[in-house]
Amino acid sequence: ERRENMDEGSGIQDDEVFKLAPFNPSSDQIQEKALELLKLSADDVLFDLGCGDGRLLCSAAEKCPGLRCVGVEVDPVFATRAKERAEKLPSDVRSRIDIRLEDVLKIPMTTDGTNKPTRETSVSELTLLDDAMALYLFVLPKGIVKLMPILNALVENRNRD
Repeated sequence: ERRENMDEGSGIQDDEVFKLAPFNPSSDQIQEKALELLKLSADDVLFDLGCGDGRLLCSAAEKCPGLRCVGVEVDPVFATRAKERAEKLPSDVRSRIDIRLEDVLKIPMTTDGTNKPTRETSVSELTLLDDAMALYLFVLPKGIVKLMPILNALVENRNRD
């Protein structure tokens, strides 16, 4: 069945790309709870898969000095909103956030094992497989099924470290 309707505010049609979930902004309470559960530190790298308008990443970067954040968003409208939100932050926070217009399901999940990040590694060079220390995602059950190969690769890679 081909669906032609568009998500509210979205720049892409439902049938153009598999969406892990519709845009549903995380409330302040959900963000607080997520950040509490993640227990992020200045040495961590947080990836938000399907970052929407970037609100969680911006909040995390503001609350945890030194934390580096990467948002991956498939929808160009929301990726632009996330970049605009990050641009409003002080430069020391903004420099630790990278928003990528990318389909998380198409991110290469191979590594040669030579990419060992340091504090000096630019946030734009961080990769999901090699550098992610924490993940945030809001997805539908069918999205979890699609993400399982990626999540399994992340676990496998961490077990090798």
